[in-house]
Amino acid sequence: MNKNLSQWENIFKLKFKQDKVTFDELYEILIVMKNDGLDSESAYKLLTNLRNNLGDLNNQYDDLLLELMDIVTGYCSARLKIW
Repeated sequence: MNKNLSQWENIFKLKFKQDKVTFDELYEILIVMKNDGLDSESAYKLLTNLRNNLGDLNNQYDDLLLELMDIVTGYCSARLKIW
């Protein structure tokens, strides 16, 4: 089932509202997004949008979002590459 970007954004937002979301949990979402047919450009736009619109949560998750954005663009170790 191919989700649209707003559905993926909602999934991330729900995770960010949890007390202790981990890198591994968010990394797994990226894998599911790719397997669901989302291209890296769309994933990057989604993460950028999240980063710009998280409000109070931005300070808490900014570094994590930047790490995920690096993964989406391929600026990461080979073992973490998804696209």
